Amino acid sequence: MNNNGDQFQNKLEEIEIDLLLEGIYRYYGFDFRNYTLPFLHRRIWNRIRAEKISSISGLQERILHDPFVMKKLFNDFSINV
Repeated sequence: MNNNGDQFQNKLEEIEIDLLLEGIYRYYGFDFRNYTLPFLHRRIWNRIRAEKISSISGLQERILHDPFVMKKLFNDFSINV
């Protein structure tokens, strides 16, 4: 993909992450919107691979319809100290 394509893909992914986080906040009340983008990107894509789905939008659909998947993502976002 060329540079413009990469920029488009990055912007699209940012939008999908924003929509996912907004949906989680509005439906479950958990606010992850101030987490850093690299952290979110890494954890979200790990969960996407674990759930065997292909996109952030697909993860959003699954999370909003399956509280167990939300619980798994919540655990993914938890920082072990």
